[in-house]
Amino acid sequence: MRNRARVGLVLFVVIAFLFVFCGSILAGNSLLPTKGDRVAFVGDSLTAQNIYTKFMDAYFKACVPQLELTAIQCGRDGETAHGFKGRLKSDVLPWKPDLVTICYGMNDGGYDVFKEDLGKKYSESLQEIVSVFKSEQDKIIVSSPGVVDSKYFPPSFVTTSQEVYNKTLVQMSDLARQVASDNSVRFSTSRLLSCSCNIV
Repeated sequence: MRNRARVGLVLFVVIAFLFVFCGSILAGNSLLPTKGDRVAFVGDSLTAQNIYTKFMDAYFKACVPQLELTAIQCGRDGETAHGFKGRLKSDVLPWKPDLVTICYGMNDGGYDVFKEDLGKKYSESLQEIVSVFKSEQDKIIVSSPGVVDSKYFPPSFVTTSQEVYNKTLVQMSDLARQVASDNSVRFSTSRLLSCSCNIV
């Protein structure tokens, strides 16, 4: 059941990214991948488990095989945006990605009520990350964190309720949206479930 819940969440992430890609096609803008592009997926454990990366790679091969796109998994378990800054240049830039998706926020919120200092740290770190990628290329998607559910949250090390932490994630999502807007890059919300997400 735990795996089913996680697969459900990553499916929402995939759908959110596909909406952004499809919107780019309709808008005819520069986010549309071109032949031979390398697409790097950057994020925490949702990225590191390599499920939605594989889904996106399967989509590329099934739906746009003529583009010969390469999906590169660059996630790391338990990571925050601040933590990623230290390995960005060594772990991701050498791959020379043409398009980057950035999905942080779940761990950045600290699994507690929203705290201004953590929000500021997340926002500033995300800004630095986007700035580095923009200096290399201009195809960037900033994604919101997802939501936590009623069945598997909270884990043993967390005392905060699902309702409280989802409110924190909404605020983290708003910060991510603002960073994307400030930098004129695309924003993808994977928070497609309501904050009263219940799994039975």
